[in-house]
Amino acid sequence: MDKMTYWTNVEKVRKDIFARIKNQCQVTFEINSPSTDEVSPCHSQIVDNGAMGLEFYYGIPESILTPLGYVRLINGSYHSYNKTHEQFLEALKKDYGLVLIRKEKVEPIVYLGDVYSITKLPWSEEKLPIMKWKCWQDYISYEDGLKEYNSLIKNR
Repeated sequence: MDKMTYWTNVEKVRKDIFARIKNQCQVTFEINSPSTDEVSPCHSQIVDNGAMGLEFYYGIPESILTPLGYVRLINGSYHSYNKTHEQFLEALKKDYGLVLIRKEKVEPIVYLGDVYSITKLPWSEEKLPIMKWKCWQDYISYEDGLKEYNSLIKNR
């Protein structure tokens, strides 16, 4: 898939999963809107092979992982974990073909949520490859990441 289609799909994923969180998880939002943040090139870059990742924070999807870094799903914070989250996760696994890459890790001063690879999109027949983390030495710089992201977004 070309880069424009890839980033269009990232935005569709962001909007779809936010709507699902809002409608299915009974989550309480402090700021009740999907994120419109730019990509954050400082963290969580993955190999540029057409893959996407989905990172969770305390049981709720928080960001989409991309070759340029992560893209947040939600502006602000949220809370209120409940049993609907299990049904929500099962539906996401089915619709997005989620494959677990990293299991949640809880330590005294560190929390890392589950990370899944998105292997399919509900609106497409095309399969996505399994995501792989970039090595730090292969990260695109912060400035170059924002520049590429902004040029792609402006051209959509």
